Amino acid sequence: MQSGGNKMPALNGQAKVRVLLMLGLMTVWSTPTWAQVYSCTTSNGTRYQSRNPCPKGSKPPPFTYHGPKTARPHYGSPAAPSVPRAGEELAYMGSRCASMQEAVRTAPARGIDALTIRELRRNFELECQDERRRAQQQLSREKRDSRQLADERLKTEKQHEVEVVEAGQKLLEQCAEMRRSLQQRKQRPSLSEGETRDLALFQDRYQQRCVQTAAR
Repeated sequence: MQSGGNKMPALNGQAKVRVLLMLGLMTVWSTPTWAQVYSCTTSNGTRYQSRNPCPKGSKPPPFTYHGPKTARPHYGSPAAPSVPRAGEELAYMGSRCASMQEAVRTAPARGIDALTIRELRRNFELECQDERRRAQQQLSREKRDSRQLADERLKTEKQHEVEVVEAGQKLLEQCAEMRRSLQQRKQRPSLSEGETRDLALFQDRYQQRCVQTAAR
C-alpha cells in the first residue's frame, strides 16, 4: 500500500501482536489508577458510584460506623450540692453571728464561688468564733441537764412501779388473813352482842379494804 510516495512495510504475525500489546499498555498507562470514585445518592435515596463528582442536589451516603458505641456525654444540669444540717447552737447565738453561720452553710447550694466562701468563713471565725463556742457549751449543758432529768424521772417511775407491786402484794396477804379471821369468827357457836357487833364491823372493813379495792 502506498501513501504520498512513502511505503509502509508489511507486518508479519508476531509484529502485529507486539504492536497490539504496546497499544494496550499505552492505554493502561494513560488512565490514572488513582482516579477518585465518588459515591452519590439520588433524591429518592438510590446510591450509585461515579468517577465524576456528584451532581448538585445529591447527597453523599451517610457514614456507617461498625465499632463499639461510645456513651454520649450527659449535658443536663448538675445536681445541686447538698446543704449540711444547721447547727443546734444557732438558737443560743446572736442574730448577726447566726446569719453569718447560715451564709457559710448554704453558700455552696447558692452557687457562691470557693474564694468568696473562704472569705465568709474567715470573717465568721474572726467575729463569731467565741460566741459560737459559748453557744455550744450552753447547748451541751442543757442537753446534759435534760438527760439527768430524764434519768431521774425514769428512776422515779420504776421506783413507783416497785412500790405499787409491793403494796398490792401486801394487801393480798392482809386480805387473806382477814378472810381467815372472818371465817373463824363466823364458825363460833354462839356470839355475844358485842362479838356480833365486832364481827359486823370487821366484815365491813374486809368489804371496803379487799372486795371493793379489788373491784377498782
